[in-house]
Amino acid sequence: MTYLFNEVEQALESAKLVAWDGCHKIYVAMDELEAGWFIENYEATFSGTPEEMLDALGDWWESSCHLRFISAVKYGKFTQLVAQGAGQKDDDHWADDDFA
Repeated sequence: MTYLFNEVEQALESAKLVAWDGCHKIYVAMDELEAGWFIENYEATFSGTPEEMLDALGDWWESSCHLRFISAVKYGKFTQLVAQGAGQKDDDHWADDDFA
């Protein structure tokens, strides 16, 4: 899974906050405006060092459904960091055998 997070780790160097909808939508807020919006509208938000935010994202990733993705948001523009469903075959919860 680590290879999936290469772009995420780079984005976290200047991120303000990370947010999760509790299901599959994970966001990295890159500016104060977006961070404020997520604080007001999402139950799961976290701000800390890049390493702490990466740990939070990893926990959320493991708890998310197979439709999960991570996007960065800056001034209303979204940048895909991890595509929806990426890493699904590597995930024990969503092995190919589950769909047989």
